[in-house]
Amino acid sequence: MTASRFKARMRTAADLCLNRVARSDVHYVVENAAWSIRHDGTMITQNLPSMKGRITVHPNGLKNSILHFGSINTWLRRGQAPRKVHGSNQIVVTWFHVEEGDTRIERLAEVQEQADLWHTSCSITERLLVDNGVPLDRIRRIPLGVNAQIFSPVEDQAEKTRIRQMLGIPLEAKVIGSFQKDGVGWGEGLEPKMVKGPDVLCDVLEEVAQEEPIFVLLTGPSRGYVCKRLEKAGIPYVHRNIPNPDLLIPYYRALDLYLITSRAEGGPKPLLEAMACGIPVVTTPVGMVVDLVDDGQEALVGDAGDLTQKCLQALGDEELRTQLAMKGRESIGALDWRTIARRYEEELYRVLPG
Repeated sequence: MTASRFKARMRTAADLCLNRVARSDVHYVVENAAWSIRHDGTMITQNLPSMKGRITVHPNGLKNSILHFGSINTWLRRGQAPRKVHGSNQIVVTWFHVEEGDTRIERLAEVQEQADLWHTSCSITERLLVDNGVPLDRIRRIPLGVNAQIFSPVEDQAEKTRIRQMLGIPLEAKVIGSFQKDGVGWGEGLEPKMVKGPDVLCDVLEEVAQEEPIFVLLTGPSRGYVCKRLEKAGIPYVHRNIPNPDLLIPYYRALDLYLITSRAEGGPKPLLEAMACGIPVVTTPVGMVVDLVDDGQEALVGDAGDLTQKCLQALGDEELRTQLAMKGRESIGALDWRTIARRYEEELYRVLPG
């Protein structure tokens, strides 16, 4: 048994025991892995203004509570029926984004009434849910958040220099970051997870590198596909696997630009984290980008074929990078986790039929 599988089993066992004795208003069901969904649930439940919340990887044993399934994978697995829970609970289900070929979207009309409310973070998914049988009045759209107290801009150039020296990045380099998991599974990640667009990421980086010397900073697990392509293209990079999203702050502060190339997203959270750290973002029009960003204001937005030129535009114009950083940072106030958690309580949990 691998160490990660052992830890997953221990989390399940511990949560099943706690479910019998825990007294919480909201139990936020997370995927059994130490990654983004777990962090979301932790930030939401810890910042609810008046309700008590906790995260768990399994709903068994829970009664007379609000069960918030923090991703569609925790409630409706491919080819299976919705997760069974005790009838005394109220159910909220989050669906962040719909991947191409996901047959669960075709089952929505059949299963949607088994949830009391549906939640999503972006208008793109909201429209898909409505188009596939979920009444609009049973959907709540609330974006993801960011801890704006700790995700903040670098204090001065000396701090940026120290961070780059620590990471072994040349001080004069133009540094582009990509911090999200984009390989299939939890191994090396040699098979690309196409919805995250690692192929587009590498295409863009290779094209930019032909015009402008760049250095790439990667974090996150399962980045093997990207690492191999960067090595083949001769593009210098550093990769670190950071287990806790809150430890990413110095990595953002080392950047000149953050690049998002996803084909579909519910967030992505790096959009918010980069903007909070004052880092300009170039991104595809996915997820919350469509709802929160105007091209040329908070970020540069374009389809896959536009991203190379937008990266070169930003890297070549320090005034533009400063403007994007300022506008992006200004927009973060309404997205702090304390504000977002209050919205979860007021717009989701307290309006449940009951």
